[in-house]
Amino acid sequence: MSSSHAVAKGVLTGPDQLHIRYVHTPMRYAWDLQHQYLRESGLDNRIKSWVAKWLLHKIWIWDARIAHGVVQFVGNSERF
Repeated sequence: MSSSHAVAKGVLTGPDQLHIRYVHTPMRYAWDLQHQYLRESGLDNRIKSWVAKWLLHKIWIWDARIAHGVVQFVGNSERF
């Protein structure tokens, strides 16, 4: 069982292991609140913005791909 808001769901498991994931919240900085996080972090200007957006895009791709390795997601609300 993994419990985190970020990368714990990427834990490597064996072929016969069951991976249950307790979700606190999705990685909002990589999904729906990216622009807000960049602005509040001062990363919304030129080169820093480009690098941050590129890294967040890579995290977004990884997060979407690695979610397929989780057998069951559990959360503390209906919308997690």
